[in-house]
Amino acid sequence: MSGKIVGYSSAAAQKPEANVQNGLEKWLNERGELAVRVTPKAAKNRVTCDPETGEVRVYVTVVPEGGKANAAVVKLLSKEFGIAKSRFDLIRGQTSRDKVFAVLD
Repeated sequence: MSGKIVGYSSAAAQKPEANVQNGLEKWLNERGELAVRVTPKAAKNRVTCDPETGEVRVYVTVVPEGGKANAAVVKLLSKEFGIAKSRFDLIRGQTSRDKVFAVLD
């Protein structure tokens, strides 16, 4: 896949995006928080990052009911960045598509 995007799709390929596995640090703000835009009920689970805007988008297939989508987002971020699920703490956006996670040490 040579550094393009995770979860390849032809529509997303028209924008230059970086592979999220390039490292978590570059996507954190100055307080060590990760802001993401979530799309529930997506066709497939994937994470994309746009290096130009610094935007991280997370697409999950589950419905946003009873915290299922939030749990799926944490699981997917954990897998993509290669760190434990317990290190992600949702601090803003429990019921919003725009979420902010603290990344714990």
